[in-house]
Amino acid sequence: MKREQARLARQAATDAQKPLPNDHPGRQAASGSEQEDFYYRELEEESNDVCGCNEPEPAKSFWAKGWHPRVDNSALGFEENSKEGLNGLQDVVSYTAVSFAAYRAIESERPDALFQDPLAAYLAGDRVVSRQKAEVANKDYPGARFAVRTKYFDLAMMSAIEEMKAQNSQAKVQVVLFGCGMDARSWRLPATLETVPPADKVFEGDRPDVMGLKEQLLSIREEAGGLPPLTLAKQRVVLAVDFNTDTWKELILQKGFRKSEPTVWLFEGLIMYLTPAGVTSLVETVAEFSAPGSVLLIDGISASAVDRAKSSPSPVLRSWTWGSNDPETFFNAHGWRVTTVDDVTGGMFGRVLPSWPGRERNLTWYMTAKRE
Repeated sequence: MKREQARLARQAATDAQKPLPNDHPGRQAASGSEQEDFYYRELEEESNDVCGCNEPEPAKSFWAKGWHPRVDNSALGFEENSKEGLNGLQDVVSYTAVSFAAYRAIESERPDALFQDPLAAYLAGDRVVSRQKAEVANKDYPGARFAVRTKYFDLAMMSAIEEMKAQNSQAKVQVVLFGCGMDARSWRLPATLETVPPADKVFEGDRPDVMGLKEQLLSIREEAGGLPPLTLAKQRVVLAVDFNTDTWKELILQKGFRKSEPTVWLFEGLIMYLTPAGVTSLVETVAEFSAPGSVLLIDGISASAVDRAKSSPSPVLRSWTWGSNDPETFFNAHGWRVTTVDDVTGGMFGRVLPSWPGRERNLTWYMTAKRE
């Protein structure tokens, strides 16, 4: 399985840099129902080590045939043991990348949208977007929270870049998006804050199966002439990594990361799925890699939320393994100076977020920390 996922990431990144062959099933899959055909086929492609995953090449890629979503009461609406229900991705954690892209697509359609994501619907796929739209009628649907989270970190990231540029106009600011999923900030920011100069490089990192999917879809979009230009940075770099290990360190350096330049790190929807040891190692290593003035943006959940999730019917919530009731103390002890810790509230950006009478409040926090 690991070798297969690694090959997929290599293949996907390679595809993004070469024309698709005439008989490639994705050549006709630019949007809509044609895109759906690509989502549910098996492909066979040659590849090389663009993503930095030095693994032998198995025979086939990852798409399972005939995806049929299972609808139940769990958070993402599919049975946890159904491989078809995961879009061919590794597990429910990887699948959240597609599901959350659907939430961003739905938000983008609102007349009062907090942001516009031009690639969200495409990266999520029509079927996933359609299913998530059915949740909008439910006042407790989780998409409202993710829209607020996206907007919050959009503004926080642009503010951090602007501050770095104000301190040194010649700084080659780097942006690192770990746990990026189907995030499209590389193509839509800084459109909301036009005065902020772009970064020099943006590094996007996630699991090999997630990055494999994303890069394949982006290559198809580019081939069809529908991929917008990069706006956040001059260059985009793809990383296929396991965040519970430190293998990403060598890879990101090989791909051109500079420890001497200020960096904005964003861990969005990431650390709750890592082991406690993995979180500590990641946070400390990122601090070591960060020049003075670098910023860490991160969201997390409380330790009590993790405990309660162990008995949840949702396979996604049961995948939570790390939380903190005191993130300020934790991050201050591991190389950072925490400047803000915000609780998710219904007042953020004029949106009402789900609430459940009798349950603990403030289960989620957003944090900004600096490296000094």
